[in-house]
Amino acid sequence: MTKEEAEAFLGFRISDEWSFVEVLRHDILAGFVMVSGNEIHCWRKPEHKGLWLTKHNIRNIIKPLIERYGCVVTKVRNENNTGHRFVTRLGFEKVSKDDYCTYYRIERLNHA
Repeated sequence: MTKEEAEAFLGFRISDEWSFVEVLRHDILAGFVMVSGNEIHCWRKPEHKGLWLTKHNIRNIIKPLIERYGCVVTKVRNENNTGHRFVTRLGFEKVSKDDYCTYYRIERLNHA
């Protein structure tokens, strides 16, 4: 996935330090993961229902980042209850919160 394709999907400009990993389910784009250093953000296409990020995806994306940086971080907008459940299921733990976002960190994979 190119930066331009991700920007078109999201509807906003993304800085150049981010790379993108497509997540395909049955050869169809289900979503993608944005990575910059040890920070990640996951995006699922709204029309894709059900499982989209597999244990295989998690191992291949998150595990190398943990091995390289010692941890992986992400953030979720406070009002995004689905996002909070998602990162918690992946094993992320809440580390802080501000008026806009809750910040999470993972140091090892439990489920992959």
